[in-house]
Amino acid sequence: MAKKRIFKVAYKLTNMLNSVIKLGKDKSEKMEQCHAIYKISCFDCDASYVGQTKRKVKTKLKEHIIRRILRNPKDSRTIVSEHQLKYGYKLNWDNILVLDSEPCFHKRLVSEMIFIKK
Repeated sequence: MAKKRIFKVAYKLTNMLNSVIKLGKDKSEKMEQCHAIYKISCFDCDASYVGQTKRKVKTKLKEHIIRRILRNPKDSRTIVSEHQLKYGYKLNWDNILVLDSEPCFHKRLVSEMIFIKK
């Protein structure tokens, strides 16, 4: 006796509402992005700083600025604040570039390293 094969038919809609809604959403402002790799450039030389943060970019930048202002103790300084203090250069705080966004920490570190090497 032969087995009966039962086939089920499934339908997939091509015009789904979520594809239309996603296209209509505003992109978030770059300073509000989380899980980002960002770049700060120097006005006075070709140096730049590439960093990553899981928090909002603006929160991380505030920390860089506060540590620049504190100047003491040395433990609270960052590479960014050291560059400004050592050479007296001005960094371009108004034109921060968000290079990438990656929620996974390890992938974000790899992405940061790639941008640093570039």
